[in-house]
Amino acid sequence: MDTYKIACRECARAGESCCFDPRILPTMDEVDQLTAAGHKDFLTAYVYKGEGSWADKWDQAMVVEVDEKNYELCVRRGSEGSCVFLVSGKGCTLGDKRLRLCKVFPMWVSRGIMLIDSEFPSCRLKKMSMSRILQEINETPQSIIEYCEKIIEDGLQYKKERTILVKQLVDAGQITH
Repeated sequence: MDTYKIACRECARAGESCCFDPRILPTMDEVDQLTAAGHKDFLTAYVYKGEGSWADKWDQAMVVEVDEKNYELCVRRGSEGSCVFLVSGKGCTLGDKRLRLCKVFPMWVSRGIMLIDSEFPSCRLKKMSMSRILQEINETPQSIIEYCEKIIEDGLQYKKERTILVKQLVDAGQITH
């Protein structure tokens, strides 16, 4: 069942969603799955500026250094400025195969505490209680914790592979600021 709820679709159609964030970070297994499914040219090297509310394990896991600059491996934006997988009027073309990061938004876990992300104040989900958000995105506190742990674990485990991919993207000029 596709858990991409009505609130997210409405937000995406309005052009105000997290889908327009340049920092949509896939795990390496998600990169492999998307590539195996036939998706091509969906990655970019994002110049990391120290932004974000997770300046702890998150940064240690996801930021890589290439040519003395810090980058994150991100999903590139399409012609409308949104995630390349977001199609106007239809929503996310990945459906239930969306990235872990997308599945848990606006929830996050930091230092063992489940939080509601502070970015994108127009997000309709963020106006709801935590229990209502979890119901709306069809997740549980445990699934949120597992997703977040998997993202960080993947970043740490595949740092070398992530660095190689980012280096290839930088060398090809596929950089987002």
